[in-house]
Amino acid sequence: MKIKAYELKSLVEKKKYASYLIYGQNKGLVREKCQIIIDTYKDDQTEIIKFENDELISEPEKLTNEFNTFSLTAEKKILHILNTKDNLTEIITNTITDQDSKNLIVFETSELTPKSKLRKFFEKEKHLGILACYFDTEKDVQELIETTFRKEDVSISNDISLLIAEHLGNERHIIKSELEKIILYLKDKKEFK
Repeated sequence: MKIKAYELKSLVEKKKYASYLIYGQNKGLVREKCQIIIDTYKDDQTEIIKFENDELISEPEKLTNEFNTFSLTAEKKILHILNTKDNLTEIITNTITDQDSKNLIVFETSELTPKSKLRKFFEKEKHLGILACYFDTEKDVQELIETTFRKEDVSISNDISLLIAEHLGNERHIIKSELEKIILYLKDKKEFK
């Protein structure tokens, strides 16, 4: 089922879906949303296991075994699958049959076309969540700038915020990296005007 970014944390808290597919052009935002899922779901009794798509293709039973078995060291598991591709769709279909599992799978990937088998599968199934992450608009970037400065207790003028937004582009992880540099440069100053 398609979900919206603002619903994500609440859906994870309610354990609404057995798995999430986070995809899109904006790699930094994809990574950020995956981390929100993981941070929201995990507690001190959670084991986090990462796999690459190709690793699961070469050992097809690995995903099913990890998802449908108990952890020896924790109460629940989060499986984080990186670089997920369409060729994993059949394995995923055969794996996520238990909607009531304590375990959760987070699939992370880049852009998927509307014809993607993986995307179609996640959009169709009621027990799976899918979130698209597109490039940030200038307004999104400006909000991120203002939020970042607010967290650091530094006031920033609207003109400076607009100027930065115009020059940072629309890739989330690059924007965050550049903002960290600006804040580091400002050190203990309380305003940026």
